[in-house]
Amino acid sequence: MDSMGLTEGMMRGPDGQILRFYYEPAKNEGASVHAGRPIFDTVLYVDIITPGQSHSTPSFEIERVWAEQSKTVLKTEDVSKKYPKYQEYAEQVDKFKRGENVGDLGGTPLKHWPRIDRGLAATLAAANIHTVEALAGVSDGNLQHIGMGARELRDNAKAFLEQAAGTAPVSQLTEQVNTLQSENQRLQAELATMNRQITELNAQMAVMSGKPPEPERKLADITLS
Repeated sequence: MDSMGLTEGMMRGPDGQILRFYYEPAKNEGASVHAGRPIFDTVLYVDIITPGQSHSTPSFEIERVWAEQSKTVLKTEDVSKKYPKYQEYAEQVDKFKRGENVGDLGGTPLKHWPRIDRGLAATLAAANIHTVEALAGVSDGNLQHIGMGARELRDNAKAFLEQAAGTAPVSQLTEQVNTLQSENQRLQAELATMNRQITELNAQMAVMSGKPPEPERKLADITLS
């Protein structure tokens, strides 16, 4: 386990392989742009380990548990998305889940919050606080379990979330501008290709007719009558 308190477990698969299940936070790009801050879903992975083989260990995402912000962006009430490997190892996944107590990793993990170091993130994880959202929601009665400076930490978490909510529209606008710029570059490249094709066609027609080629005409110069 790392400082995030992620859970993992190993068991034998149906074909004799060793299956290693573990949870990791995975960034949701769409939800992050929408929220104006990093948003991470909780993802269940499986490593398929073949005894005697040390050079190749394929890893698969088998279930993604949506953070609340991701569900908002996707406009879904589904708790998670299951991938094909989930069904293939359904029996092993169920056994793994029954033996695990996974912390709430949805949102912005503390190790991705620049205002604290990994040591403090580990201390908070020991108190079952894994995300900025969870820290911001700690009750006054539970602050004592965090230790000195707990109230200031909670206030900083609240301020971070409030500030991020204010910058979300800017992030969304920036994303839209980048998309428009990419589309404009694509259209310019297509126009240049069409202009070149017109020039080549004029030259071929001139050779066939024995007449001098017409002056080069670009699509941008052509007007509809």
